[in-house]
Amino acid sequence: MIPTIVVVGCGNIGRRHIEALAAAGVPMRVIGVEPGAEARAQAEALVAGFANGSTVLDDMEQVPATADLVIIATSAAHRRAAFETLLARCTPKAVIFEKVLFTTRADLDAVGQVLTDRGIPAYVNCGRRGFPAYDRLRDLLATQNGLSMEVKGAGWNLGSNAIHFLDLAEHVLGDRVIALDEADLNPTPQPARIPGCVDLFGTLRGNLAGGGTLAITQDRAPGEPVSITFFGNGQSWRVEEGAKKLVHRNAAGEENLQTFETLFVSGMPYLYTEIIDGKGSRLPSYEQSSAQHALFLDAFRRRLNLSTSEDVPCPIS
Repeated sequence: MIPTIVVVGCGNIGRRHIEALAAAGVPMRVIGVEPGAEARAQAEALVAGFANGSTVLDDMEQVPATADLVIIATSAAHRRAAFETLLARCTPKAVIFEKVLFTTRADLDAVGQVLTDRGIPAYVNCGRRGFPAYDRLRDLLATQNGLSMEVKGAGWNLGSNAIHFLDLAEHVLGDRVIALDEADLNPTPQPARIPGCVDLFGTLRGNLAGGGTLAITQDRAPGEPVSITFFGNGQSWRVEEGAKKLVHRNAAGEENLQTFETLFVSGMPYLYTEIIDGKGSRLPSYEQSSAQHALFLDAFRRRLNLSTSEDVPCPIS
């Protein structure tokens, strides 16, 4: 049987998913759902290469009754509604959600309960888990205890992308984020790329269950590329993704430079084929990512003076 994949939301991110599916090089039926005419036309050009009845719909009235994989790539504010509308018409065998997952804890909890009740395996697209280089680094650091992580750089959109680094810390260090502290984030929001959303500069700090710490910084000054440093026990491992390099500094201060391969979404078709083939996923589970999101939503809202007790929607996507 040719697998059926439904991509809900075919904007820039949704189209990257379609490109990655094409890179798998295996027969499949891809059904896109996109109400916007311009984005739908662009998605149709990509979907045309799949054949097997592949198409892009303008709503979910005609989505198939079953799907081997559903990818929910809408904006965060509309993601729960899109998922619930899809479930009224389609039974997915598995789901990949884009991040930021949702803007409230209520949505995190409600969708999580639906997934549990229906027994649907679900994952969140924190794609650095697909980099073999991070897997090798994780294996290298497996014997180290209490390590910490520091992220620095400018112009990387902390509001939308900090969740990637929370997940990366848990993945590489095999630890769990247990608390976040927003005190060192600048309280003055800046408009983000997505209308109605905001971003913050400064440092988001956190604690890991094993005793390590997190410091995730977005600088205002332009031109500083993102670096990710894991450190502890007198050593450090600094990843410069843009330069594709890993710099290890040992306890004596000696540095060793290694190549560090990074990948685009279209270079990781296995993130999809593993799920379609029933092998599970290397992406974080919905449950794990939802816990990270809950901590981040609350920290971001506290810095913006938005009520967490009233679960006011967080203006991020």
